[in-house]
Amino acid sequence: MRVLQSKSELDEFDGLPEVVSPAHQSFDVQTLWRIVVARRLVVLSAVVAVLAATVVAWMMIVPTYNATAVLMLDPRKNTVADADAVLSGVPTDPASIQNQIQILTSRRLATTVVKKLGLDRGVDAGVKNATNAHLALEASVDRVLNGLSVDQAGLSSTIRVSVSAADANQSARITNAWVDAYIEDQLNAKFEATQTAAKWLEQRVHQLASQVQGDDAAVQKYKAEYGIVDTGAGGSLIDQQTANVSTQLINAKADLAQKTAAYQRVLELQRAGRAGYATQVVASTVIGQLRTQLSELERQEAQYSERYLSQHPKLIDIRAQVRDTRSSIAAEVRRAVEGLANDVAVSRANVASLEASLNDLQTAFQDQNRASVKLKALDSIAASSRSRYESLLSRLKEVQ
Repeated sequence: MRVLQSKSELDEFDGLPEVVSPAHQSFDVQTLWRIVVARRLVVLSAVVAVLAATVVAWMMIVPTYNATAVLMLDPRKNTVADADAVLSGVPTDPASIQNQIQILTSRRLATTVVKKLGLDRGVDAGVKNATNAHLALEASVDRVLNGLSVDQAGLSSTIRVSVSAADANQSARITNAWVDAYIEDQLNAKFEATQTAAKWLEQRVHQLASQVQGDDAAVQKYKAEYGIVDTGAGGSLIDQQTANVSTQLINAKADLAQKTAAYQRVLELQRAGRAGYATQVVASTVIGQLRTQLSELERQEAQYSERYLSQHPKLIDIRAQVRDTRSSIAAEVRRAVEGLANDVAVSRANVASLEASLNDLQTAFQDQNRASVKLKALDSIAASSRSRYESLLSRLKEVQ
């Protein structure tokens, strides 16, 4: 503790409140008031300074207005047309929403808004007097970007777009123009993608049309070169001919076997002297008539033999007729046997001819099978080209 010695110090000490020990210290309103009075100049100066600073700050603050628009990325799709969209709808996963936020905060979109609203014509004097219009545009873009705020509303597919400005109407105009520019940008992107797709599809369809014609021509040329003719039943002409000849050959062999058996039976009867009793001989109309005539002549011969002598002219004549009739019957029998032999020969020749035709068809069938391998490849190429052509043609109609 310092000891007061001078009078001035003692006077100054008299004007101050009495200092008490910490053990007896307590809050005293009178003491506080005496301190305030003693330091009134300092207190007044501090109060005036704070009020002055507050007034100056309040006068310098420029009021700002904030307008907010809400965008919802709608995942619903238009199903009026039975076709996939050329440019698919905006997905709503977090990464895609952030991509859309990047588009909304892009300088390109801000430039579009500034030009649309003419904001580059309302810059401050420093920029307004600049000779480079580009600088004025960039300054306006920077200003609106500084007042822009874009964020996702929670975990939803909704995006909030907010723009701050000194004027409430201007804030609302910029916000609405910003959202409109974004929607228009999306529509333009889809329209341009559709135009690009349509142009590409038209070129590709023309190319495939020529390719389909060329592939079909190659198939037809190859068929003509190897004699491959398709039938309505789904097989080739050689297949159909082979089946027909095979059926004819089976029937011809059966007929040959039947005629051969009949001929062999007649030969056996002929060797036994009984050829006239063969079924084929008995069935002959001429032989039947001759046998009827022979029976009548033999009856007359018997009558004449009882009535006349052996040298009687009538008996000699009737006996001659009997001999002639028997000769005629024998000749007809031989002729019938020869006819059977001829039928067997014709049938055998028919079988041989059918067998030769079948062999030729089988050879042609093998050649055609080898040719069909390449033909199937050509058909496959033509079918693939036609399928792509029809698919792209349908796609082009949908896009158009």
